[in-house]
Amino acid sequence: MDQAKFIAMVGGDGEFSYQRMGVLQAHAGRRLEPLMAETVKHMSLPEQGPLHIADFGCSTGRNSISYMNFIVKCITDRYVEAGENNGHVTCVPEMLVSFNELPGNDFNTLSQLLASEAKDAKDLAPSINGADVGRASSYFSAMVGGSFYNRLLPKESIHFAISIFCLHWMSQIPATVTDMSSPLYNEGRSWILGGNPTIAREFAQQSMLDLDNFLDSRAAEMVPGGIVFASFVSRHDAANPENQVNPECRPRFSLGPDFESAWNDLIDDGVITTETRDTFNLPLYARSKEEVEAAIIKCGAFDIQYLQSPVDANLCPEDELTVA
Repeated sequence: MDQAKFIAMVGGDGEFSYQRMGVLQAHAGRRLEPLMAETVKHMSLPEQGPLHIADFGCSTGRNSISYMNFIVKCITDRYVEAGENNGHVTCVPEMLVSFNELPGNDFNTLSQLLASEAKDAKDLAPSINGADVGRASSYFSAMVGGSFYNRLLPKESIHFAISIFCLHWMSQIPATVTDMSSPLYNEGRSWILGGNPTIAREFAQQSMLDLDNFLDSRAAEMVPGGIVFASFVSRHDAANPENQVNPECRPRFSLGPDFESAWNDLIDDGVITTETRDTFNLPLYARSKEEVEAAIIKCGAFDIQYLQSPVDANLCPEDELTVA
């Protein structure tokens, strides 16, 4: 089943909305800021605008706007520094940010947040070296509906692209896993963690096809010298895809034993049947560092500047893989 037709984060600003529940993603973004700033130093600065930045997987926008504000500031600082070093007035090009998400996303909430940001930027429009930079400290924005596993933007149009906490989501569940007549039917489970290795390899195959499509699409859309910065869930055990999380980390992993137990509780309480549970499979696959590196090499359009997992005392070591 094609996830793009119906999946979206909970919109609005209610108690269970992504606006209020996206705390982990916000934390991940803050931890990534030093690496983002360092990555911006490697991008080629165009002399003329617009300078195009894109976020692939923006959701309803609060975290995405925070990422974008930081990146725009880093890029602006580079232009300012270049001007000071050359002894002339800084000329910061206009910037366009494309916010991408699946068509079912709550783009209304994103639009409202962007309107508020634009007003704040206008009220606080700065002057650099005596020159009014207008919107250069902010940006023009566009919203793009569609799956980032496809082409979404014009050829050679993006200078800097990000995808934060998104690429572990799959475009679809393998058909063999949901077919009751298939020997690979994932009966009695809602994910592959600790499950049948053969079923896990079906997830791996679909996930790698998705990553190939993402890389090929971005390769067409990036300008020469452009940068793609991505951070997503990963795993350490390259040989065994069913080991999505190391055993010692599973008790504090949000999709670990408690996740499966919650489904069993619903069955025990008569809320759903086992057949209903078996129709659901979590569309998530944590790739290994080796799988990601192999996909980038296969694509052939990118050089790897960073490919690393962070060490954080509050998270499992394999919680994220960052690549630029």
